[in-house]
Amino acid sequence: MQELKQKPLKIISDGSKLIQKPQEDEIEISVFGPGYGESILLHIGMNKWIIVDSCIFPGETNPAPLNYLKEIDIDYSESVKVIAATHWHDDHIKGLSKIFKECRNSEFICSDALKCDEFIELIQVYSDSVISENSGIEEFKLILNEMQERQKKRKNNNVPKFAISDRLLWQDNFEVKGNSIKSEIFSLSPCDAAILSAKLDITSLLPSEGANKRVIPQIKPNHSSVVLWIAVNNFNIMLGTDLEEEGNPYKGWSVIVNSTTRPDGKASFFKIPHHGSKNGHHQEVWEKMLMQNPVSVLTPFARGYKLPTLDDIERICSNTSYAFATGSPAEQKKLKRSNVVEKMIKEFSGQIHLINPSYGHVRYRKKLNSEESSIELFGNSVYLCSVSKEEPIDNLKDIESDEIPYIRKVEELVFWQNIHRQQRRAMQMQEIIAQYNEAIFDTDRDLALQVVNDALEKGISPEDMVFKVIIPAIEQMVKSISENFDANLAQHFIASQIAAEVTENMIARFEKKPASMGNVVIGTAEGDLHSLGKRIVIGCLKTLMIDVFDIGVNVAPEKFVDEAVARNAQVIGISAMMVHTARGENGCLKVREILKERGLEGRIKIIVGGAPFQFDPELYKAVKADAWAKDGITGGKIITELIKEVKS
Repeated sequence: MQELKQKPLKIISDGSKLIQKPQEDEIEISVFGPGYGESILLHIGMNKWIIVDSCIFPGETNPAPLNYLKEIDIDYSESVKVIAATHWHDDHIKGLSKIFKECRNSEFICSDALKCDEFIELIQVYSDSVISENSGIEEFKLILNEMQERQKKRKNNNVPKFAISDRLLWQDNFEVKGNSIKSEIFSLSPCDAAILSAKLDITSLLPSEGANKRVIPQIKPNHSSVVLWIAVNNFNIMLGTDLEEEGNPYKGWSVIVNSTTRPDGKASFFKIPHHGSKNGHHQEVWEKMLMQNPVSVLTPFARGYKLPTLDDIERICSNTSYAFATGSPAEQKKLKRSNVVEKMIKEFSGQIHLINPSYGHVRYRKKLNSEESSIELFGNSVYLCSVSKEEPIDNLKDIESDEIPYIRKVEELVFWQNIHRQQRRAMQMQEIIAQYNEAIFDTDRDLALQVVNDALEKGISPEDMVFKVIIPAIEQMVKSISENFDANLAQHFIASQIAAEVTENMIARFEKKPASMGNVVIGTAEGDLHSLGKRIVIGCLKTLMIDVFDIGVNVAPEKFVDEAVARNAQVIGISAMMVHTARGENGCLKVREILKERGLEGRIKIIVGGAPFQFDPELYKAVKADAWAKDGITGGKIITELIKEVKS
């Protein structure tokens, strides 16, 4: 049997075309993804629309599909015929109750797993709780309330259509320009075993009598997830939602692949499940249920562990040349750094371009009686397969090959090469950062060094390793200790020592040797034998290109000054872990006195740190220091400013 193949796509990346509505004989599939959440909007012809799930873009108040329909001048109150909630997790349902309320001519579809007393009880238990605000539970409560209102007004049985394996949920027959159109929506999941598991999961979420209500966790795997199959004549669409493959023949994708009662045919469009992760992959889905080279779209997951990974992308693009995403998986917030660090980053690494996770929209359109189709990319949406390629395509002959058949112009090629070379490197850096952070949080020095060495072998520059991996990792560690309380001092110590070791090694490999920011002499006050805090600070300072001279513990005040003069240091750092060594006459007070006697107060500044200063942040003034720091990163920033002050 001849393999079914997709016709070449036409790609458009022109934002001015966004507000053009589809023609009455044109299918449209729009996938929206802000980095957390997703929504799918479908036009099946004759101004009939279907909305699957909901998300709200950052800075917006209305759900993405409603905003878009308004932009293209569609009266969604009458035109939206079906609204489906594939599951009740927050990232798929945010704003869905507003969609259902506004689209008053619509039917509602949800998982059969939610047709149980336990889920209704869960809604009732949390209905008046602050915990439920802005949650999937709250959205479902509002949807059920709207259904009750519709029943009162229309005197009809307005109830959800519950999705279960291989069920016809909705159909419509109509004519477009003299052609008969038959449209159907089938659910391919959840199966019977998954429904039972989902009900048990929901039961486990109910608080026991007298227990405090807690934030409702997302249970994995998601047994209640609904996979939809939408057929418009002979054009098939499969929306994979968040269904996972468990390796169990009675659950997940295995049940769907092996079903003998699911709809016939192969899908030309595939919404890739579970953000492209390996947990949502089943190879036989690609081989048995999809045409060759199906148009495939995913929404990335930009919280916590980023999805998809490079391995995920390469797996997906080995199955289709037409893979797209609503945003780059490498999205992350920009870290706040001192001006000095930002200056060094620009000097040695150039500009850092972080992908904005605010908005992405992939739009597919196809005439009902034509094989021609197009993909339009808006916001931060990307062509995923070029991200997976290490080497760019370099000549027109390659452009016209089957590998990327939709590219027709040399300028398009150059544009995509440049964009996706940056995106691939950004994703690669994101994975390296995650691996390095995991290693230092586990205090695994050997693994951290292996991550660094592997990164260098992949072509990551020593400069990038220091400024984009090592320094941010230390900053994250400090934040974890001081704000999130999910790391401890021992982890901070190991991280700082690894950072110092790696930084020294990387600096030796810099193309342009960095100039030292300045010199610091650091030691523990006389009578104090503690060294842990001091060593943490030293490790952090070395990553900031500051030359540090450690003069040990139990240091006499005269030695602090003598060493500072000998090393041409701009700053003396004094660590004191006990109150009497912090306040004592042979501590900072004496060092200040000696500096004054020798006329060095303008040339050398003093910074202090340690437990006594944590308990009393004003103590540094009493001992006549110029500043104090609560941790190594803060100390580095303050010392940098003190050095600049001395040198000015």
